[in-house]
Amino acid sequence: MVVEPRPSETLRARLRAATADDHTRVDELAGRFNLGEHAGYTGFLVAQMRVLPAIEARLMEGPHPPRWEERGRAAALASDLAALGVSSPRPVPILALDTPAERIGAAYVLEGSRLGAAVQSRFVTRSQPEAPRAFLDHGAGQSFWPEFLCWLETQPQETSDLAGMIAGSRATFAAFAHAFET
Repeated sequence: MVVEPRPSETLRARLRAATADDHTRVDELAGRFNLGEHAGYTGFLVAQMRVLPAIEARLMEGPHPPRWEERGRAAALASDLAALGVSSPRPVPILALDTPAERIGAAYVLEGSRLGAAVQSRFVTRSQPEAPRAFLDHGAGQSFWPEFLCWLETQPQETSDLAGMIAGSRATFAAFAHAFET
């Protein structure tokens, strides 16, 4: 059930409310991978690789949150897969993310996923201490999420189209869901 956001809420709260079902679905699908086992962890990283580089490439068009050049995780993900002896998989088609608002919505999903990655990294560290974790650990100790939220809330009127941000977020969640299902 999608909760209708109140206009007085922050953009973050409004995006979160509007995409809650999408987020839950992706979390459930990602949860099917047993990160405590080599095959499950590798499958999870392969699924991520099918989506993340294409979305990051689209987000290069901007607008960008602070320290954008430091935020990209595709290289870290490729490094982890190489360490596991896995080649890059076929990418999942990504919707266009043509407008600045749609790209902001996609960035919201990618930046928010860092929070889950931190939890996943701790689990992988305990269960598979030798497993490469450059992707999961990317940005650890940085203030990427708080910086992103501050940037999000200060977007100018022309890029703060909520419907476009929601569409970009949903397209991004849908791409990850598709990658996790196949």
